[in-house]
Amino acid sequence: MPVLVARDRRAGEADFVLKHFTLKNVEQHLLPLLNRDIVLCTDGHLTFETLTRKHHPEHKVLNASVGERVKASVFHIQG
Repeated sequence: MPVLVARDRRAGEADFVLKHFTLKNVEQHLLPLLNRDIVLCTDGHLTFETLTRKHHPEHKVLNASVGERVKASVFHIQG
């Protein structure tokens, strides 16, 4: 079962259990939470790539499977 977790720099957090990890589901749950000036940090899943092409937030991809959790000492994933 896919789980979508969003967290901001002020420790605001939201999580959603999704039936399917699709663009439509991610848009439905994530977009209402995002400000226009955000930087979206993700694992680079194709759904996030499509979301950023469609909605144009700045996007930083981090490859957690090879241990990359931080970029430029500022952008990070997984708390």
